[in-house]
Amino acid sequence: MGMNTAKVGVIGVGNVLMGDDAAGPFAIKMLKALCVIPEQVALVDGGTAGLALPGLMDGYESVIVVDTVHAEGPSGAVFRYDQATLLAAPCAQSITPHDSGLLDALLLSDLTGDGPREVVLIGIVPDQTVAGIGLSPAVRNAMGGLVDAVVAELARLGVPMARRETPLDPDLWWERSP
Repeated sequence: MGMNTAKVGVIGVGNVLMGDDAAGPFAIKMLKALCVIPEQVALVDGGTAGLALPGLMDGYESVIVVDTVHAEGPSGAVFRYDQATLLAAPCAQSITPHDSGLLDALLLSDLTGDGPREVVLIGIVPDQTVAGIGLSPAVRNAMGGLVDAVVAELARLGVPMARRETPLDPDLWWERSP
């Protein structure tokens, strides 16, 4: 690798064929459509990364993971978890459905010291994650807030994102009828 000039990786994790589990990849598409992406930011559709997540995190100073979370709150509620919270959660496996990969990635980068300095999880509470294409109304309506939370996090990391004057059409390829 080594050619990566991006300092911050934004990784959307989720299965686009499982309803609201598509929120992570959906947020990545929305960010591309709504914002001018500076070169120090890489937007990554992590899919159902699981154990591949540590590899996806390599080479970034900071990583923002976007995923659905099992949290107390209404569908569409957006939560931010910092690295300390993620590592300290007694049952961190239960924060997100793809969490073993996230926790392994954090522990691994802690041990080896070559992962990102900082990992933040921006999570959204799903309404339904059963087989089926398309977000529930609650989660679709909350996508603006999810995108805003990621943009705010990037600003905190020193990477301001400008909004496009004319948003692009997000490439939600999985929602197009064949």
